[in-house]
Amino acid sequence: MPYHIYGFYTCSNSLLSKAVLLQNYGTLKYNGSQVTHSGLILEPDKSLITPDSLVFESTLKYGGVRFTTLKSIIHRNANLTITEYNEPITLGQYDSMLDVAHKLEGLPYDLKGIIGLAAHEDWQEEDMFFCSEAKAFVMKNGAKYKGIDWDKYKLSRITPRINRSWQQTKIDLKLKAA
Repeated sequence: MPYHIYGFYTCSNSLLSKAVLLQNYGTLKYNGSQVTHSGLILEPDKSLITPDSLVFESTLKYGGVRFTTLKSIIHRNANLTITEYNEPITLGQYDSMLDVAHKLEGLPYDLKGIIGLAAHEDWQEEDMFFCSEAKAFVMKNGAKYKGIDWDKYKLSRITPRINRSWQQTKIDLKLKAA
């Protein structure tokens, strides 16, 4: 049975989201298509995705890399997009992705790296991660995901906008937090 990687994308009203909007899109106004935050939904098949599904993310507000539920993402963001990466993975790749995600859990948020993106500098810290960087790290080093040409990217420069540009399909699950 083929497995897939599932991602999520949001855009909130936080000050950091506004800064990411300005840096990536040249505006402070959300138009419905921009993204300022991304993460992974840790389910091997879309039929298993529920509000209680485990997600992997890194946020400034919550101190860095963590696991939470999809319900918490739904609660704090009015807009949520869920995607399925087009290239299937094996159970072994999925398990490896989970192992790498667990190794990153608890690492701090890389605010210096985010500021470096805005300043066109590489101030990324090796033991800290912002959202899209953590997501890409787990996909590359855990799942060894082949659907992305990793040679084109430096992990510390991957933004949610870049995550969103990778080959994936939006899925509509009509989830609501209880």
